[in-house]
Amino acid sequence: MIGKYYGKTLSLEHLRDVCFIRKTGVSVAGISDGAQAVGFRTISVRITLQILLTEAPKPLIAYWRQRHFVVVYASTNQHIFVADPAQGLVKYTHAEFLEGWTGQPTQADVPGIVLLLEPDQTFYTDPDDQQEGLRLRYFWGYLRPYRRYLVQIGIGVLLSAVLTFIIPFIMQSIVDRGIEYQDIGFVNLLLIGQLTIFLCQLITDFVEQWILMHISSRISIRLISDFLTKLMRLPISFFETRNTGDILQRIEDHEIIERFLTSSSLKVVFSLFNMLVFGLVLGLYNGAIFTVFFISALAYIGWTWAFMGARKRINLRRFDRMADNQGSLLEIVAGITEIKLQNIENQKRWKWEQVQARLFKINVEDMKLMQVQQMGTFFIGQLKDILITYLSAKLVIDGQITLGTMLSIQAIVGQINSPLGNLLSFMRSAQDAKISLDRLGEVNKKEDEDPVQADRITKLGAWSGITFQNLSFSYGGPSTPPVLKSINLFLPRGKTTALVGASGSGKTTLMKLLLKFHTPGNGQILIGTQNLQALHSGWWRGQCGVVMQEGFIFSDTLRQNIIASDETPDEERLNYAIYAANLSDLIQNLSRGLSTKIGGEGVGLSVGQKQRVLLARAIYKNPTFLFFDEATSALDANNEKIIMNNLSEFTRGRTVLVIAHRLSTVRNADQIVVLHQGEIVETGTHFELVNKQGYYYTLVHNQLELSS
Repeated sequence: MIGKYYGKTLSLEHLRDVCFIRKTGVSVAGISDGAQAVGFRTISVRITLQILLTEAPKPLIAYWRQRHFVVVYASTNQHIFVADPAQGLVKYTHAEFLEGWTGQPTQADVPGIVLLLEPDQTFYTDPDDQQEGLRLRYFWGYLRPYRRYLVQIGIGVLLSAVLTFIIPFIMQSIVDRGIEYQDIGFVNLLLIGQLTIFLCQLITDFVEQWILMHISSRISIRLISDFLTKLMRLPISFFETRNTGDILQRIEDHEIIERFLTSSSLKVVFSLFNMLVFGLVLGLYNGAIFTVFFISALAYIGWTWAFMGARKRINLRRFDRMADNQGSLLEIVAGITEIKLQNIENQKRWKWEQVQARLFKINVEDMKLMQVQQMGTFFIGQLKDILITYLSAKLVIDGQITLGTMLSIQAIVGQINSPLGNLLSFMRSAQDAKISLDRLGEVNKKEDEDPVQADRITKLGAWSGITFQNLSFSYGGPSTPPVLKSINLFLPRGKTTALVGASGSGKTTLMKLLLKFHTPGNGQILIGTQNLQALHSGWWRGQCGVVMQEGFIFSDTLRQNIIASDETPDEERLNYAIYAANLSDLIQNLSRGLSTKIGGEGVGLSVGQKQRVLLARAIYKNPTFLFFDEATSALDANNEKIIMNNLSEFTRGRTVLVIAHRLSTVRNADQIVVLHQGEIVETGTHFELVNKQGYYYTLVHNQLELSS
């Protein structure tokens, strides 16, 4: 909003990136970093209401109700004018503003948080780095394979229009000739012709609907398939900043575009053709009648256009609420076990009902807007019909036209009303499609994890180990405290390194950086002499066997869960993976063995059983590198002992990184690295670190009950 005020349009997606937005939102510091990135000078301050009114430059950003941000753009002695992304333009009294800003409506001297901004020279001189969003012509390409069907529909539309064009003249002939000359045979002939026309239109419409269903179904599949393909090419960091409901709602956007491309666009072509033809006929009948029709059509379009801005605001708000709704329902379904365990069924239902209440308010606004719009169009339409009826009747009385001609004019006006309504509906569909295009453009503009032009490396040269050089990382912007600080570490080739430390010390983050889930803020990771960022992400992960803390079991057979994407399974490797992960007892107890369906839609597994399946999946890959994040934390002592013995055989000669707390998992590692608050504080073998009696000794003593 502030960028627009100073004359520059900024991409929403670009702003999300430079503000380092997360699923939990964004901080004042994040907004400040983002504003500076696009050319603003900023300062975050606490000021009183009096200073805000008299001295603070506007527009400014205010922290609102301890949960989000609003723009204050003007003020008077009685009111403060606010642009709220959730509500639009709002006018508050000073007391109402204080309640939202500081929580103290009666104490004007209590300071609140604001971010003051003004553009510097780079705001105007730097080119806007946002990329062009999607345009409708991008989606027209999906229609090209169906040009033959579109031609058939076009012929049907033309035929239907010609047949519709004949009907008013049939009515005129029935009155002016059949009735006037009392020629019932002629009337019968015309009515048979009209019945034939109706049957032809019915058959034409029937065929058109089948062709449209064929085209729209295929386009819908292609659109969503291409969107999923694009999603899967994006880095994992994208998904960590998006709610699931938000992504699902963008799939709904594809359906809006598909409907616009097929039914709405074809209908408007038919409607425009009809309006053009019948408008010309009205002009031939009488200039005054045509003028009334033309002015009413312009009024129709103008009245509809006047509501477009309000419709867009409601559409955007509804999208956010629908995303919340999707997320809330997914949380209830996925978390039903924990919900029942904690007896929070009512709270979760109330949370969903609150989302519905907010959706209801938006729907009420939409209904009000629609009713006002419909009342206006109804008034214009009725006024047009009355005026045309009056003019036609007067022309009949004056002897300038026949009664049949008047009925023909009425029929033509009736035929025009439907196409005019279709045109207005098309305007709304076009706006909805444009909004959807903008939202989808935010995803399509995102750079792929491995852009084709980047020419990533897909092989390793000679290497002796993995090196972390001065590595630092933060999940937020520069103002966010780093999760990892100046990490310098060497993982020797063919050796096992264990990472230990208290929760939140950065162990999992280090592994995610090693898997290219994120890009280091500072420093680099080297595989031998090659920078990890130069390697193709998919190829690199193909060299790694990974078990994360929250590994996922797919709704598929146990066999498919182990072999994953391998289309030609190696039975020897599969049997070894089952042996190493000690899965034989589980397979024997399943009704169909390896062919048993497991996961969300199959047989439920315990946490320990899931971990063993995930271990088998990692082992089956026969990888060069193994990364385990608490891979055996849910196993019982007996299973863990068997698996650790099997893994010691499998990991021989492989480069292994293990995150664990259990002594049995880490004590035999070639080196143990202790992380504390994002920094390496100790490195050595188990016995060296125990004798040192530092951080590692304390962890082992407290968590594993090692006697001192």
